This record gives sequence, structure tokens and C-alpha cells, in this order.
Amino acid sequence: MTTTSDDSGGVPREGELDALFEEVKNWGRWGWDDEKGTLNHATPARTLRAVSLVRSGRVVSTSFDLDTEPSAKNYFPTVHMMLFLGFEQPPTAVDQVTIVPHSFTVTHIDAVSHSNYGGALYNGRAAEAVVQRSGLQFGSVLAAKDGIVTRGVLLDIPASLGRRWLEPDEYITEADLDAAAEWAGLEVGAGDVVLVRSGLGAREAESGVEDVNRRAGLSPACVRWLHGRDVAVYGGDCFERLPLPYTEHPWAFHQIAQASMGLVLLDNVDLEPLATVCAEESRWEFLYIISPLRLPGGTGSAVNPLAVF
Repeated sequence: MTTTSDDSGGVPREGELDALFEEVKNWGRWGWDDEKGTLNHATPARTLRAVSLVRSGRVVSTSFDLDTEPSAKNYFPTVHMMLFLGFEQPPTAVDQVTIVPHSFTVTHIDAVSHSNYGGALYNGRAAEAVVQRSGLQFGSVLAAKDGIVTRGVLLDIPASLGRRWLEPDEYITEADLDAAAEWAGLEVGAGDVVLVRSGLGAREAESGVEDVNRRAGLSPACVRWLHGRDVAVYGGDCFERLPLPYTEHPWAFHQIAQASMGLVLLDNVDLEPLATVCAEESRWEFLYIISPLRLPGGTGSAVNPLAVF
């Protein structure tokens, strides 16, 4: 773990972020009207390769339950209301659910136009033209309407270090990702969903719910690592380290990954059950399925991603 700026995958200074943005840019790579971004890496051939990983038929959900109770962690709780009870007329039970996907308790994917960098969105669109009250005019979650079915890989950072979890102030760097992949015997490649475990769930299970504004997570420099491997989706129990030491780009990993790379992000993934099964199966790769809601103009969607062994 490191907190210094260097050329080997540490933590960049704020003045270095613009160069990082240019280094990982995918604008025009799949055409200037492309809205799928890095999902273009999850090709039919890579889906077939991922399906071949299914051997035991074991299925693991990596989503949290939707939480209806407000808390310091759940400031936009899911609203669940019953509209009709099963013993009334009509004789059926009907409910209504309201979800704010972009929170710290909902497992969700981000559309590529969810985050901007200095007003710029993926493929050179201007945020002020795209983000409207009627919804996103470009790069919405509808681009993932056919789902994401590809290889998932788990990079268990604390396990690779012989630890139970990372501490809240720690950064995950490119070198840490390399070490975790080597520990698991993985070669991360094109079309993969990369899931990174910091051990947040294990730490909170022992010490209680923590401040959501102080968390271990990725250095923004990790976008270079993901870009170099043509990863389709990044997700985990952590995203970027919070807080980051920047004033203009406080969510620099999100901002660069989405606006420059067009990287689809999967936030707030429950990786404790998955880590357990990976250890039991002695493999850290699996078929991974993410199916978002088809919401035209949506900035994201709650999901229940499934790992199949």
C-alpha cells in the first residue's frame, strides 16, 4: 500500500489528473455515437468463454438486500409500500418500490454519463447538453439493456496480503491489483468484470457501520491498469479511496473512468459470500451476470449480479 505519487501506480497529484484522463481516453474508439463504452469488450466470443467456466453449478448473489431503514449509511432508503393486500379485492398482493440507486447501500451499475470531468462526458459530450430533467440524452443505462454476461474475476486484496481487511485510510494501487491477480493465479483480460475486495464487509461485521466518507479504495491511477487490460466493468466493495486529496475532482476515479474511458462501474457489491465460495472452490474466476433495468435516460440501475461456478 502506498500514498505517494510515483510512476509505478501510486497516487497521482491533482495536477497529474488531466494527463491521466488523456492517457486512458476511449473517445471515438467504437464510433462517436457509441454509448456502451467498455461493454464493447464483452463480445459474444468472451461470453462463450465465460460460460465454459461453469462446472459445479453453484450460484452466488453479490448484491445487498434493499434497505428501507434510514441510517448514517443509508441516507436515501428504499421506499417499499403495499398497494393491495392479498385478502382484499382484487385478491392479490401488489406493492410499489422506490429506489435511489446511487447510494452506499444499493448494489447498482452506473451509466457512463453518470459522472463528468470538468463538464465533459464520455465521447466528448457536454454534460450541460446531456443531463436533462427528462433523463440522460446520451450514455444512459439503457445502453446495457441486453445485460452483461462475461467472465468475472475476484481480486481479494487483503487475502493476498495475509490480512482480513484493509484499514479505512489505505489506498489500493496498480501494484496491489497485480499482486492480488498473481496470488489468485489470474490473468485479467479483455471483457472481464474485475471485482476488488477491500474487506469492508468483514470489518463492519466486527466493528459496526463506518463513516461512508472515510474508506479504503482505489487510487485514480488504477484506471490505467483497467484500461490497459480492456476490462469491461469495474466493481467491488470499494470504489475510490475516500476522501481523495483533490478539490476540483473529489471523485477522480469515477470521473476519469466514466468520462474518459466510458467504463461501466458496479458499486457497493457484497463480496464476502463470493470470497468464501472462491476459497471453497479454489478459483477466483466465474461466469458473471449483471442485468440492469431497462430505463431510458437512466443514470444507473439497481442490480443483483450473479456469480456462477
